Amino acid sequence: MLISGIDKMILKTATLTDAKEDIPMEIFRPLEYRTESVFKVACEPLMPSELPKMLEGLRMIGKSYPLSKLKVEESGEHIIYGTGELYMD
Repeated sequence: MLISGIDKMILKTATLTDAKEDIPMEIFRPLEYRTESVFKVACEPLMPSELPKMLEGLRMIGKSYPLSKLKVEESGEHIIYGTGELYMD
């Protein structure tokens, strides 16, 4: 990431601009995707002590990939939903 700390404020998409300019700014609305997540992968850490690292990685996936969805099942499984196998790789 080129700008540190900004990932806490951005959820999937954002418009960044220099506020010092006197030029009127346009804010882009988020893109609408007409696809459904049909591929799912269950994740669990190899060692239970690495659970916080895995959760941080899942959080970053949720912010970075617009078509991904994350879900925690009642059984405690962490599920990543995506649009296909290549997308999930």
